[in-house]
Amino acid sequence: MRARQRSPRAGVPHGGRAGLGDPGAGARPRRQPGGHLRAIDHPRRHPRRGHRRGARRGHGREAGGGVVNGFLATYRRELRAYFFSPLAYIVLFFFLTVNAFVFIYLVGELSNPASGGGTPFSYFFRASWLMLLLIAPVLTMRLVSEELRSGSIEVLMTAPVTEGAVIAGKFLAAFTFYAFLWLPTLAYGVTIASFEKVDWGPVFAGYVGVLLIGALFLAIGTFASSTTRSQLLAAMMTAAVLFILFLVGVFEGLVNNDVAKKALGYVSIWNHIDEFASGIVDSRRLVFYLSGTLFFLFLASRALEDKKWR
Repeated sequence: MRARQRSPRAGVPHGGRAGLGDPGAGARPRRQPGGHLRAIDHPRRHPRRGHRRGARRGHGREAGGGVVNGFLATYRRELRAYFFSPLAYIVLFFFLTVNAFVFIYLVGELSNPASGGGTPFSYFFRASWLMLLLIAPVLTMRLVSEELRSGSIEVLMTAPVTEGAVIAGKFLAAFTFYAFLWLPTLAYGVTIASFEKVDWGPVFAGYVGVLLIGALFLAIGTFASSTTRSQLLAAMMTAAVLFILFLVGVFEGLVNNDVAKKALGYVSIWNHIDEFASGIVDSRRLVFYLSGTLFFLFLASRALEDKKWR
């Protein structure tokens, strides 16, 4: 007698249905050519809702990390460009030479009893306006203009990094180099302290002033650089805006209206430099320069975004 062929359903509980605990529940084995059975195909299951939420959270962390990484990469690249550029060392030499000459001249003049008193640092910071006016356009003219001219900005913007991160990285690199320019001038205070007592409070206030004013000027230069492909035009635009800001102090002495005089005095760079050089750090000045810096950086990021979609 021929052996009875075993049914493919052998071993399945009565009713032809697999148990609830069976991982192959609801799935049928498929017959391959030759009578062999293929492994049971398990039905696809949708991921749990919590897993999807976790994936979204992970994607958000990855996007945030991409912005930070893009910012740091831009900052490091621009900082290397400053410190490995011959122009940077020309600027450094010019800056230190002029400042050293000014400081030595002030020390010589104030050593005269008929000079009327005062400290070399107070006059030194008051005379720093010219360096602020000259240095900011030079440090910022190539920040974005060079990439717009060469077309490398298109490659940069295809990376997972926002316009704000690019602008922030470039600005911070320029500000770092700007602060580095002032670092050797601390030796002036150490030299003076070896001969006489130095009141470090006004000296500290003066450095706070040149850093705050420099941050605003560099932000203006970054914005100007993001609007044109020409480095020369960017430098000229920056110098023009800074010159207008300095003219505000001149207009303050020409108007007779009290409200207008007060408004012009609030934004007068001359008044701010005089306050910082006298050892006064007003919270209103901090708000003015920090908010102005952020405002021009915002304009620069919007200008870069506009270039991206053109």
